[in-house]
Amino acid sequence: MGTLIILAVVAVLLGLTVVVGLAAAQGRQHISEDYFLAGRSLPWYVVAFSVAGLSLRLEMWLGLLGLTYVVGIAAGGLAWGSFVGLTVLTGAFLPYFVRKKISSPAEFLERRFSPATRSLFALLSILFLLLGVLVPALYLGGWVLSQAGFNLPLSTANGIPWVFFACVAAIALLSSFAGVIGGSMAGAWGGAVQFLVVVIGGTVFAVVATHDAGGLASVWEMNFPAKTSLLLSSHHGVLPWVGMVAFALTIGFWNSAVSPLVVQRCLGARSEWDARLGAIAGGLLLLLLPAVFILPGLAAVNLGPSGNNGILSEPSSLRWIENIFGRQNPLRAAGQGLVIAAILAAVMNTVSAAVHAVSTLWTLDICQGMLQHNDSESDLIARGRRSSLITILLATLLTPLLLAWDQGIFSYVLEVGAIIGPPSAVVFLVAFFWSSAHGRSAIATLIAGCLVGAVLWFIVAQAEVVPEWLKPVVTRAGVTGLASLVMLGLFTFVLPQNSRELYDPDTAWSLDLAILPPHERDAGSGLGNLLFWWCLMFVASVSVWIVLR
Repeated sequence: MGTLIILAVVAVLLGLTVVVGLAAAQGRQHISEDYFLAGRSLPWYVVAFSVAGLSLRLEMWLGLLGLTYVVGIAAGGLAWGSFVGLTVLTGAFLPYFVRKKISSPAEFLERRFSPATRSLFALLSILFLLLGVLVPALYLGGWVLSQAGFNLPLSTANGIPWVFFACVAAIALLSSFAGVIGGSMAGAWGGAVQFLVVVIGGTVFAVVATHDAGGLASVWEMNFPAKTSLLLSSHHGVLPWVGMVAFALTIGFWNSAVSPLVVQRCLGARSEWDARLGAIAGGLLLLLLPAVFILPGLAAVNLGPSGNNGILSEPSSLRWIENIFGRQNPLRAAGQGLVIAAILAAVMNTVSAAVHAVSTLWTLDICQGMLQHNDSESDLIARGRRSSLITILLATLLTPLLLAWDQGIFSYVLEVGAIIGPPSAVVFLVAFFWSSAHGRSAIATLIAGCLVGAVLWFIVAQAEVVPEWLKPVVTRAGVTGLASLVMLGLFTFVLPQNSRELYDPDTAWSLDLAILPPHERDAGSGLGNLLFWWCLMFVASVSVWIVLR
């Protein structure tokens, strides 16, 4: 009975997100801008939900729950550093992107550097979205669904567990159905409802876990002072404070300011004000969302969840959720169904956004840009749908490969991000703030930076003797980012610039770029003042770091 209640709650809530997405997109697929950029009609709150939900994805939720149990609230720093990237996104990137009607972050690199830079970044982004976002999200979604409905233990001893694979396929179909048909509009509005499900389910989980652990005071007393500090020693084996700073400037910056996942949704906003306020509001939501995993992770110390004694352990996190709620009491079973629905809603939001981002990069940046296809509007939409279907099919087929990864999906995502994120973050920052950089130096940096990240990962994974400071993935991301910055400077002076490069002088950042255009200043007055909301996000974020240091 309890299992039926759980599955019923999950089915109703997730079905609602699909219906809302399809309803929002009905009759809005006439031109490619409708399909790829939601007709540039999204209000600021939908953008905010996207920024928050796609910056703190499912693998972070479950992974950080286990990480919080081990290291304490320092795990929240992986989300609370997002204000750095969001500040640059709202003050430098989005004004240019919106005013120039950029269709993707890769297109910007063509205007600033060269068509080859655009193509390379698009290919790297597709690789990251496929291997670093879609595959782990589908894996976790399929695993959660198989656990909730069948209590299936995952093991490769007898080959691929086919019930698990069927659950992965079901999640893939449910996540991509509305987006393939309705495009970005369906994905954005469906994602907004999915975000609300995540917030409600996560809040219920945090409240129930904290209550069962004896209340907030008891949880704090049990964890103080060992696990209530946000900044850990520089010699810490998982999250040294130096690594946390490096994460905010590299992987965190990539996630919140450069990744097509977030940027595509911002580009679908109905105005520059909506895009920028949505990004700032998303940053404010990111200050609250970590409570979803921080409070339960701290409460786990009081409750002593069975098996949750390892770092980055998604399986133990889910087992603990089941232990907290149980299946005997119908009300508790409904609560567990709500939390499971929240987890799967986070999967659906991530998968839908990633599939659409890959489709946009492939159709507009690779086919239209690099391959110079001259498709009609209807052909562009058809190509977008075909590429979406191929993407979700390929990701589904690749998902079982993660059964062989035994270090936690959160760890896997961080490792992939530490290879691709830092050089991409460096190239985007330099594009706006250093006019001497050129296309050939940007291309060389993207390639060399990814190679440095891959070599560092190989050294840590295979070498018998590794320096302790190099083991945390957040620290390696910083090393890769610093190496990429140095290499970009060297390449800029060593490699000759292509004389045929077209450089848009408007990409050089100035204070004027941060000021709203005249026709939007009325929206930015009073309570809509962007500077006020940015100051609130900045002060609140810095205050969190100071108070919890």
